[in-house]
Amino acid sequence: MNEFKQKTIEEEYDLIKKSNFGDILNYLKPLIEKAVKRTGFDNYKKNKIIGEIIKDIPLAIKKFKENPKNKEKKIKFSLYFTWYISERVNAENKKKGLWEKIRAIFR
Repeated sequence: MNEFKQKTIEEEYDLIKKSNFGDILNYLKPLIEKAVKRTGFDNYKKNKIIGEIIKDIPLAIKKFKENPKNKEKKIKFSLYFTWYISERVNAENKKKGLWEKIRAIFR
């Protein structure tokens, strides 16, 4: 796993302006992996969540570009994208909690 090397706000804006998915993925993947690594899920779940988060990148870019307030407030795309990461992780945690409750009922 590579270390996430945060870019400046200008570098991030240039990166998403070009919209080269490969470059954006290479930039964000260490951030995604670092966040998911801390979840405590097994490797299968981690890889599943990472795949789902990667699929969210184009939508996140689109939504980020559509909101002019992001640029006005100087919000970095990487910070904005952490919301997408947390949503996926939280959704998986909720599923895990639900399955544990269902199992407890049938014990």
